[in-house]
Amino acid sequence: MANINAALMRADLAKLPLWSGDASKDGYTIEQWVTRVNKAATTAAWNDADTMAYVYNALRGPALRWLESLKRFNINIDSWAAVRTEMLDAYSR
Repeated sequence: MANINAALMRADLAKLPLWSGDASKDGYTIEQWVTRVNKAATTAAWNDADTMAYVYNALRGPALRWLESLKRFNINIDSWAAVRTEMLDAYSR
């Protein structure tokens, strides 16, 4: 039963709020969104691969294109620390 509860918690935490990078559509600032990702990753003990899979799935439109463009600048898009730094720099108001 404990394994089932842990799996359910992990799945629930993976439902990150969507982020488009469009202030008129997003219900959070980038700082709030990043904090949610950090807290979910810590609580569920996600590694970088897990975190970036969930982040990728939560990004929409311009934000997803932005993430994919980081490869051209040799930013490791498999590293949450690297992406988080770039994301905060790009989207902080």
